[in-house]
Amino acid sequence: MLGFGIVWCVFAFLVIASHLHFIIGVDEEKQKRLDAVRKAKLAQWQGKWNEEGRVSQRS
Repeated sequence: MLGFGIVWCVFAFLVIASHLHFIIGVDEEKQKRLDAVRKAKLAQWQGKWNEEGRVSQRS
């Protein structure tokens, strides 16, 4: 029974810590880098779609 209580408390502290980490925004720089990657990926996909559209129009 004591083991269950300890495991439950550890789990609860992990959940609280993850929420605080999100609220405080410790990784703003990481988020900016991820946004830049997403934008680059979207531009790459749009270029691919445009290229595929040109090829299908030629057919």
